[in-house]
Amino acid sequence: MKENFIRATYQQIWKTRGARFVAHANYLKQNKSSSFTIAILSAYVIIMSLFFISPSLGAKIDNGDLSLITLAASLLTLIFSQIESSKDYKLKAEKLHQNAMELSDIYHESQALLFSDDDLNNRYKDAQVISKRYNSIIQKCDENHNDYDYRWFLATNWRDENINLTKGQANWSMFCIGLRIRYYYALWILTPLVLFLILTCY
Repeated sequence: MKENFIRATYQQIWKTRGARFVAHANYLKQNKSSSFTIAILSAYVIIMSLFFISPSLGAKIDNGDLSLITLAASLLTLIFSQIESSKDYKLKAEKLHQNAMELSDIYHESQALLFSDDDLNNRYKDAQVISKRYNSIIQKCDENHNDYDYRWFLATNWRDENINLTKGQANWSMFCIGLRIRYYYALWILTPLVLFLILTCY
């Protein structure tokens, strides 16, 4: 029982620490994707404005429809910018990275306990102290990693004997999580383009 507690403490810290490092990386990716999406949406508005300037381009689409499309694109850009600015990806990433760094200290301590040949009772007492410190560090952070951050960490460490995943399951999980993170931005980028093409072609 005591040996199991020591091992469970190590596993808990290892997985939480890893998931929070993954969350840090994912939030930075989302921040880049957000900035890229805003740039693309802004480019749409500029390109659509060119239709008013160029007679050859403007002749291909009704001015009323063009005004409506340009207004809609401007509103989409504004709405998306407001939504994304409220998410504070960089701030969340920094908080989770800092928390993961604090967990790193007790991670190494718990790892040393797990493989130590010292008296089991002493190791058990030390593990209890580390477990309390773990809870304290977790409670200090007002951000938490997402479920997909945790699953990504498990997938990247599928070879570990304590993670019950095959290579195929791990790869599929990482593929799905990659889509999960990026499809939201892809929808914002592609939807206005599809609507514009529909209106200009019919």
